[in-house]
Amino acid sequence: MSVYNKKFYEELTVSILLAISTFLFLLELPFLTLVFIIVIPIAIFLLGIYRNTLYATGLEAFIVIVSVIWQSMGFISYSLSYGPGLLSNPLEYSAIYIYTILLLVMIFIILLYMVDPVNLSIGVLSSALTLTPAFFLSPILIIFPKITNKNASIYKPLLIFLSILSPLLYLNALIAGPQISFSTVAFYQLFYLSHNLRPSITSINVFISGFPPNYAYPKPIFVGYPLSKSIGLVEAIILYGIAYYLSYIISTTVMKLFVNKIYINENIRNLILYFNPAEENLILILFFIAFLLAFSAQLNGVLIGVTIFSTLILGVLFSFLSNILGSQEVIFTLRTDLQRKLQDLSVLLKKGMENLSLINISSENTERIRLKINECYNLYSSISNLVQTANERLLRNWNKEAEECVKTLSSFDETFKKILLDEINNIRNIISSANNVLKDIKLEIIIPETQLDFSSDISQVINEYKLLISNLRKSLESLYNLYMENAKAFNKLMGIEQAPLDVPNPVIRLDRGDLEGAVKIITDYWYKFDNIHRVEFKEKIDKLSKVIIELIETLSYWDNNEDYLDKLKQIVKDLENSSPSNAIHILNNLRNIMKICDEIITKVNKEIEDINKISSEYKQFEFKVPTELKLLNNLKIRQDFNTIEEYISFISDISAFLKRHIDYLKQDEQQLLIISLYPLGDYIISKLLEEDKEVYLDELPFTKPVANLYAKLYSILHNNVKYDEDKEVIKYANM
Repeated sequence: MSVYNKKFYEELTVSILLAISTFLFLLELPFLTLVFIIVIPIAIFLLGIYRNTLYATGLEAFIVIVSVIWQSMGFISYSLSYGPGLLSNPLEYSAIYIYTILLLVMIFIILLYMVDPVNLSIGVLSSALTLTPAFFLSPILIIFPKITNKNASIYKPLLIFLSILSPLLYLNALIAGPQISFSTVAFYQLFYLSHNLRPSITSINVFISGFPPNYAYPKPIFVGYPLSKSIGLVEAIILYGIAYYLSYIISTTVMKLFVNKIYINENIRNLILYFNPAEENLILILFFIAFLLAFSAQLNGVLIGVTIFSTLILGVLFSFLSNILGSQEVIFTLRTDLQRKLQDLSVLLKKGMENLSLINISSENTERIRLKINECYNLYSSISNLVQTANERLLRNWNKEAEECVKTLSSFDETFKKILLDEINNIRNIISSANNVLKDIKLEIIIPETQLDFSSDISQVINEYKLLISNLRKSLESLYNLYMENAKAFNKLMGIEQAPLDVPNPVIRLDRGDLEGAVKIITDYWYKFDNIHRVEFKEKIDKLSKVIIELIETLSYWDNNEDYLDKLKQIVKDLENSSPSNAIHILNNLRNIMKICDEIITKVNKEIEDINKISSEYKQFEFKVPTELKLLNNLKIRQDFNTIEEYISFISDISAFLKRHIDYLKQDEQQLLIISLYPLGDYIISKLLEEDKEVYLDELPFTKPVANLYAKLYSILHNNVKYDEDKEVIKYANM
């Protein structure tokens, strides 16, 4: 049933109810013609259908108010006109005053509830019915909203009913006149006077029937007490309400006790519930009649029988109306509710599954959540395609199960947040313990700092958890890759020939949810590796440091050392705290040393080339630096090293070569310096030869090696002179 159709049927039902109630009420106004009585309900019906039920409700309220005022004003006018016979007691003035207040209250109540057409029409119908011999059916009409809708209130139609009835009861009490012998009705004065003032209003045959015309009752009509008319009628109204209210309470209580408290077969229970309106109506009328018998005079037995039978018929009709005609609306409502709940459940299931896949934590809480999500997912999968074809019983059961799932899954946000906060703290504790171990080998698992507590939003906690796991994953991956590279570098430096390492990646465990195991694996890798090889590795590093220091000392005597000394000193400092865990760093330092050695070899090669270029002009002299070229070329070839021992050997050879080169360079430079000063020696030797024809070395103003060098050079450059190295004398060749 669509929403549009449902609204139309509701408006149609209300319009029919308003038309019927107005028609029955107008029937009790004999001064109206039949045409007028028919036209007004039809107008109300059409007004409710084509315009708005509020307009129809307002029109009916107006008709009721005007009718009651019209009738009452006539009686008051009559009382005032006919003077002392009618209003001779001050009590009647008080009653008129009370009646006026009641009339105003009635107008106010009817206008106040005019926005509720069902309550107004039910109140008018029950009031009109009370003006007829079928007054016993009025409680059934008042309870009608409760039958069709369990959440409806009976107090509004009951209040409207009493507000319409009360002024008429007071009118009857105020009027004094002869008893009409053929009448057995209560409001005989009203009936009598209406022939003189207004067309007749059918008398209201209620349990106060048989009132005598005098002001006070000599007979104990009400619970044994003689009362005045006014006070008696007030009590009549109260007793009428009490009788009805007690009957209603008893009928509903009996049904609740019988159906809910007593153990009976489920099928029988459903059958009882199916005919619940008929059963409640029957109990209501039986108790209502019992109270009337207790409060007033004897009632007509035929009317009682007819009333009970009518009650059963109406109850059965109401049952079918509630259970058969209303079945489609109930199913539509249940189906709509279930679809909405399934939609909410779908969103919650998706969110819950995402959260479960995100946290990937094994705990009692997460397992409980996982089981509940699986249970709700199975429910969702099994019924989502059957909603449109399911019967009412299945829809009710599924609604209950879906509502429970929605409620449970909705509460998982707080559970997820607590799990995540506990897990975040647990992860930080695990990483802190691991870092205490790794700090000795200058390593650390790096994760971001966060400020979270239970007041933080679930989305913020989830984002922080994602960030934490992401950073932990990167850190574990980085430490694992570094471990693999470091192990390879270590094996290379130590000369260990080993197959590629087959070490499980801790990230695999992390992805499986074993976070603590993943952190422990990477910690054990590094800790065990460092401790097993530390002593042996330290011995080799000490040897390496020693030869580097020797190289530094050698370079300090070489003028072309540039900034090599500072670089090598920094490397030596780094090696002081070396361990197997930083084999990669050591290997990089060794490669830096090799770069320095390459630069040293390049510069030495340049110095050799320079010396060769100069010495080529003095072939008769012996230079030592050029003799190093072959050894230097051998050092160039030795550039592909792996082990620390090979680096130590090479650095040691470089240091020894450089030390010898520095010595040779000084000798050759000194010899070149001497050669550069030869012109002065040539001049001195020539002068001395001109004087003595021969010159001994000790006569020259030079050291003996320099004098010897100059003597050799002079004999080479002067063909007429020879040098006798044994006698250490320079003389002309013809001598």
